[in-house]
Amino acid sequence: VLPLYGAGILWTLVYDTIYAHQDKFDDQLIGVKSTALLFGENTRPILSLFAAGTISLLTLSGWMANLSFPYFLGVGLGGLHLTWQLATVNTV
Repeated sequence: VLPLYGAGILWTLVYDTIYAHQDKFDDQLIGVKSTALLFGENTRPILSLFAAGTISLLTLSGWMANLSFPYFLGVGLGGLHLTWQLATVNTV
């Protein structure tokens, strides 16, 4: 269960940071600490590591649970979607 839990944490960091970039100027004005401000210019590489960790831990979870092809196909498609999100996200 721990790899699945870790994947959930990493995935949450990915989508929360993407959303945080939408409000980072307001966050600066009111003094909110966000991952968008913390990661700054390094957001894309950091999120890429988090996404790779998510997919790796999901794959490990499936392997440990002896799951079959449909699960791993879903993880692969999820990985492609995360790749597309990170390639197209506006972090400026």
